[in-house]
Amino acid sequence: MSTMERILRLMGEKKASDIYLSAYAPAMIKINGQCLPINAQLLPADAPKALLA
Repeated sequence: MSTMERILRLMGEKKASDIYLSAYAPAMIKINGQCLPINAQLLPADAPKALLA
């Protein structure tokens, strides 16, 4: 299972409405209007583009 698939599954489990992917920041999901990090890992510069490829 790819990283993006795992993120999307997590979003479904948590009923998240949005995902935010930015270089040098943790991946964030929005749950009930609140943005929360998926984990503390900072995304490398190429990660957002790679996750969507």
